[in-house]
Amino acid sequence: MRLLYYLVFGLFFCSFWACDAPLSLSIAEAKQRAQKEFRLKDTLGVGIKQVMQDSEHHWLVAYNKVHRLPAIYLFRAENAREHSHHISLKHKQKAKITDLHFEDVTYDGNLELLVYLHYDFDLSYQGKELVIFRYPFDTLRQEEIFSFPLQQQWEHVDSFDQKYGLPLHERRIDYLVTPEFFEGNILLRGTIEGRHNHLLEFSWDKGIEEFKKVLDEDVHEEEEETHKGGVVGKLKGAKRLFEVVAHEDDCKAYIIEDVGGHVIKLPKNIHDALLCSPITSLSNDGHYLLYMDHPHNQFRLYDFNADKQQVIIPQLSTLEGLSTVIWRKKNGRLSCLFVAVNFEEYSQKTALYFCEEQKEGPWSIQVFDLPIHYECDLSGECAPLKDYHFKLGPRKNFLYRRSKNDDWQLFPLGSD
Repeated sequence: MRLLYYLVFGLFFCSFWACDAPLSLSIAEAKQRAQKEFRLKDTLGVGIKQVMQDSEHHWLVAYNKVHRLPAIYLFRAENAREHSHHISLKHKQKAKITDLHFEDVTYDGNLELLVYLHYDFDLSYQGKELVIFRYPFDTLRQEEIFSFPLQQQWEHVDSFDQKYGLPLHERRIDYLVTPEFFEGNILLRGTIEGRHNHLLEFSWDKGIEEFKKVLDEDVHEEEEETHKGGVVGKLKGAKRLFEVVAHEDDCKAYIIEDVGGHVIKLPKNIHDALLCSPITSLSNDGHYLLYMDHPHNQFRLYDFNADKQQVIIPQLSTLEGLSTVIWRKKNGRLSCLFVAVNFEEYSQKTALYFCEEQKEGPWSIQVFDLPIHYECDLSGECAPLKDYHFKLGPRKNFLYRRSKNDDWQLFPLGSD
C-alpha cells in the first residue's frame, strides 16, 4: 500500500513539476534539428548564432551555409520542446547565407535580424546582398523591411585573345558597398549603380515604419597631401594647395595658387608659418585655411573672404603627429576635425579636435581625449589614418577604432 502511495505521488509530482520543466537545447541538438529541416547530409553546412533577445529569452539561430534555398530557423534555447520559428527567403533563390547579425537598426529597443547573402554564378557573376527583418522572434509579425545589393560584379572571359599566357577578361562592377548602422540610420558607401565614391543614407521613419532615403550624393575624398615638387593638388573653390620643397629638415612647406597658377599673396605671418607647418588644410570651398604656426605651436584659422585670423588652439607643448583634416558642411555650418598624437598631454595618447563655424563670432573648438589607433612611420611621425582608423558618420557622429582590427566605436560630437 505504501509503495502504491509513493508511485501515485511520484506521478502527481512529475505531471505538475518535474516532467513539465522545460529542457534546454544545446548547440549540437539545434544543428541536428536544423540539418533535418534543411535536408542536408550532415551538420557541416549548418551555421549557428546565439543571441539574447532579452534577459529571459535565449535563442539559437540556425542557417544553411550552402547554395540552397536560403532559410533560417530560430530555436528557443531554454525550451527544447517549443516549435522552431521559420524565416523563409524563397525570393532569394540561388543564394547562400554567409552571416547573420542582430542589431537594433530601427533604434526602437527591439532587435532586427541582418542577413548577408552571397550569389555565385561561377565566373560570370558575383553578388552580395543585405536583407533586414523586423520582429524576427515573432512568427506572426516578422517582416522584411530593407534590402540592398552590397556587391554586383560581372566578368566576361575571352579565351581566344591572350596576354602573358592568361585569357583576357572584362569586369564590370555596379555595386561594391560597405554598410554601417547607428541610431536608426543605415549608411551605404562605395560604388552604387556604377557611381564611385557614392553615399546613401536611409533613416527609419516611425510614422510609416519604413526606411526613407535622406541622403544621396557623391563623396569626394580629401587628398590634402601632394607629392613634393609642385604637383597640382585638388581644386577647392578657386584655390589649390601645393606642398613644395622645404628649406629646413623635418618641415613641410606650402604655397597656395589660384586657377591660373598664380601664387596667392598671404599676410606675412601666414606666409612665414607655411614655410614649416606640420598641418595645413584648405576647406572644401576654399574660404578657410587651417595651419599651424610652428614657432608658437598654435593652430590658426584664416578666413580669406574677411581677411581675418583666429587662434583655434592656443598652444601645444609637444606633438608626435597629426592626422589628415576632415572638412564637412552640414546645415549650412562648416566644421573640421583632426586627431593629434601627444604622449605627454593626453591620457589616451590621442585626442580629437573638433572645430565648428558659428553664426556669429569666432569658431568653437572642442577637444576629446579618445584612444584612437595610430601608426608611426620610419621617421617617428605618428598619426591615425583617415578611413582606416577614424572617419565621420552621418549627422555629428565620429567613428574610430581603438586598435587596428577593432570594431568601429561611435562618439557623438553634439546635436545638430
